[in-house]
Amino acid sequence: MLHLNEEAGVLEVQFTLRPDGQAYHLKLADKSWSVGKNCGSPQNNTSAIEIDTWYPVYCDPQSDPITPLNGSYRFHPKDNAVYKLKVRFYKGLPSEMLVSKQ
Repeated sequence: MLHLNEEAGVLEVQFTLRPDGQAYHLKLADKSWSVGKNCGSPQNNTSAIEIDTWYPVYCDPQSDPITPLNGSYRFHPKDNAVYKLKVRFYKGLPSEMLVSKQ
């Protein structure tokens, strides 16, 4: 469930991941993967992320609806855990995201 942390100015959601040797692809999108609402790595490639680091988020107005995970961030959890995704916004659009361990 999404939670608005007004004090920090971020949206937060908790989730559980298990390391299975594969990367998890992280993007921010609406349920239809709409163009302009499909947000991820600004380099339009798949970039690896570490926990407790803020990463920029880019909402590509020309995103490819056929390969929506292009431009995602890759996350390799090291152990079974509950994680939290935090998202900062700027002018109504996601601008940064952070994954932390609970």
